[in-house]
Amino acid sequence: MDRRSLVCVWTGSFVVLAGFAAACNEEATGVAGDVAGADSVDAKAPTGEVAVTTNGTQGPEVSVVPDVAQPSGCDKNGFTAISSIFEQEPEFARLLAQSSPNGPFDALSIEIYTSSDYTGGATGPGRYSLADTNYATCANCVILREGCGPSGCDRKYYADKGDLVITEWDAKGERFRGYLDQVIAREVKIDANTYVSTPVEGGKTWCVGGIPFEGAVVPLPVSDKTQPTCVAAGTGTLLHDNVKDLSLKNCNGEAVSLHATCGDSRKALWLIGTTGWCTACKEFLADFARNNGGSIARESVHRNQPGLDMLIFLAEDENGGKPTESFCKAYAVENKVDPAMVLVDSADPAVNIALIDSASSYVEVNGLGNLWQVLNPYLTADSAGSVTTGYPWWGLLRSKNMEYVWSDNAQEQTFEEALDGLLKGN
Repeated sequence: MDRRSLVCVWTGSFVVLAGFAAACNEEATGVAGDVAGADSVDAKAPTGEVAVTTNGTQGPEVSVVPDVAQPSGCDKNGFTAISSIFEQEPEFARLLAQSSPNGPFDALSIEIYTSSDYTGGATGPGRYSLADTNYATCANCVILREGCGPSGCDRKYYADKGDLVITEWDAKGERFRGYLDQVIAREVKIDANTYVSTPVEGGKTWCVGGIPFEGAVVPLPVSDKTQPTCVAAGTGTLLHDNVKDLSLKNCNGEAVSLHATCGDSRKALWLIGTTGWCTACKEFLADFARNNGGSIARESVHRNQPGLDMLIFLAEDENGGKPTESFCKAYAVENKVDPAMVLVDSADPAVNIALIDSASSYVEVNGLGNLWQVLNPYLTADSAGSVTTGYPWWGLLRSKNMEYVWSDNAQEQTFEEALDGLLKGN
């Protein structure tokens, strides 16, 4: 079962900056509270959403690496990080650094993609060429942003000259460290659908050769409280916690309990978050229905893939509001889904979801607010203060005890590996 290659994205600011917003590529236009800024691309979609194993660290105090020359002839030169975070998942890693704790500030993003969609993504120390690449296809990508603040950044630059040099990377701990050698970035626009980076006519250039980068590699926060059977009150909200029972109404107005199938023959419960405005969600559901006999129901899912169960959580209607029962039914019919397995989840009033890397910071949400209160979605804020994830959102629970095993931003392994292990009883 292939991981989806397209997602709809919502981007918001954590509570000290602004409200929360939902957007899906070009559909983002006009959404209240949208903080996407100069362009809304945060990271490329094929590997899923940005991971959340992050930790703020003091950046290097020097602005250049000794004996490494700075290229010349650029409109803007150099970058000095005062703080950085590093995040990684099985097929994606990213370092984010910023030049000031408050706006306006500049930001550096180093993104590494190692899935089968890309060739040559870094997996350890080494020298990796950035020459003649494009953001749409790069496996090792360097992006710089200028003039960033709560409403986004003024300009974005993509590096297509020079080398990314990684001198230290221990994926199980310690540091991610290296420098940029002879790197020149050009001002670009990035298409929100194709990720193609196009140089801005008459745009600026930014020389960042000799710039060091550094971030801590921090293990994913997980629980050691797993119990062999379901726990009605739950053991917590982290990976490997037993998820608390949750009751929501489906499209028929019936209450559905998350724990209703505890201990039965099913082995994996696939949780899917969707919205009425998300085109990627509709594409995913249509594809799944085609491969499931033409429609989607819990029994047919279990019959076609023994051991698998599924619930769909409808977070918003087509306008970003709370779905009504009639909208829920229409959505289920349109997407060939049994209305009994589609649950409406729009918290009213909005709820605060703590960011995984900072218990004192949180984002205010309506959509998926009830579900995310019983299992933490592992959200973090980037260097501009934006919190981003995508729809369809996926999560996996172990059916016999409702153990939280996997979700988009909480990945100890790929989705396919996690699902295969559950179905095999591992």
